[in-house]
Amino acid sequence: MKCKEKKLYRSRTLPPDMLSNFPENVIDKILMCLPFRDSVRTSILSKKWRYVWRRLLEFMLSHTSWKPKEDLADLTSNFRKIIDRILAFHFGPVIKFTLSIPYFDICPFIDDLIRFLSRNDIQHLVLRLPIRGKPYELPPSLFTCSQLRHLTLPNCLLPHQPAFKEFDRSISLELRDVTISS
Repeated sequence: MKCKEKKLYRSRTLPPDMLSNFPENVIDKILMCLPFRDSVRTSILSKKWRYVWRRLLEFMLSHTSWKPKEDLADLTSNFRKIIDRILAFHFGPVIKFTLSIPYFDICPFIDDLIRFLSRNDIQHLVLRLPIRGKPYELPPSLFTCSQLRHLTLPNCLLPHQPAFKEFDRSISLELRDVTISS
């Protein structure tokens, strides 16, 4: 058999690629149910799945998204890499974002993430930040999230924003251990 005939024979005998036949909305739904790390890893499943995570509307990022290490510097470095990947490669709106890092002693690089979300139509934002230590001071970019409907903030410092009027589309607001500066 010639090489071309072998390929033709193999393509007829291989089962169809079931993953590539899923509609885009089904693929998106599957990826939104997975931890962020696994969503990114699905890029190897098929050409149709390659980099689908980059257009997801919902993200859930937690300290379990990477292997926690004893060394805080290593943990912070891994967290920074994940945030950088999201900022560099994601396109389109992010409707819902949950960040859960309750055991960090510090909140590294979250300002960049909030700035990114404020430019990408965030509607539902949940920040589960360190439960000990100094409260995280929210950046001014949070107050520019005009589409925000649901906001959950624990252990934060809300700085005075003279130009801020309101989140006019707000449906729910959950504040725990929040300090509001005057």
